[in-house]
Amino acid sequence: MYFAAKENNRHLAFMSMVSFNAMISDICEKTDIGEYNVFKGYDPKNLEKTAAAFDDLINEYLQKEYRKANLQAERYKDIDSFVRQYLG
Repeated sequence: MYFAAKENNRHLAFMSMVSFNAMISDICEKTDIGEYNVFKGYDPKNLEKTAAAFDDLINEYLQKEYRKANLQAERYKDIDSFVRQYLG
């Protein structure tokens, strides 16, 4: 999403929201995860704001699901850090 904002690519930003909405809808069909308004943060005139709203929504979803599973989310500074720990 931040790449779309950096490139000022409204189409990519919108399609990312569409894709995330499809994922959420698919999950909702199989399990009760509550409701999410994916498009509430979409602002084609301010894609940085859209990217931040997208992150907020993903974090809200993940935090809720992690709490349900009694798990603690792990954060990594970059993909290399993740791979080093994952492959150990």
